[in-house]
Amino acid sequence: MDANDNAKLVDLGESVEFQSDEMLVKGSKGTPGFLPPELVDMENPCEECKGVLVDIWALGVTLYGMLFGDIPFNGETKMILYDNIVKDPLSFPDNMEVSENCKDLLNKMLEKAPEKRYLLMFSWIIYSFQLIVEIFHVAG
Repeated sequence: MDANDNAKLVDLGESVEFQSDEMLVKGSKGTPGFLPPELVDMENPCEECKGVLVDIWALGVTLYGMLFGDIPFNGETKMILYDNIVKDPLSFPDNMEVSENCKDLLNKMLEKAPEKRYLLMFSWIIYSFQLIVEIFHVAG
């Protein structure tokens, strides 16, 4: 949180500044639970993946975690986790009420096929996350 109570979501361990939406990502660096299927699919590996779509997936995982307190896919080992990311459908906790709009957004951000993944304007994403943080700040 900064001096104005703005949340900063960042993991700079494997960061790269993109010069355009067309920049590509090579390899599967980063926090395992936040990596998209195209980077962890051992049967059909992506040698160079579109970076902006990798980021949309990671933001979807982050939003899911903020809403439900856990990441959408888990596994006892890294290999099981990766297999679950690739093969398991997205599901939502039964004990929490989730709006259809929220489910729709998460399903689009966490779409397994990168070419079908929801490509959002980054300013809209930043604005949306600021609203979510405000809601949590007021509720907390």
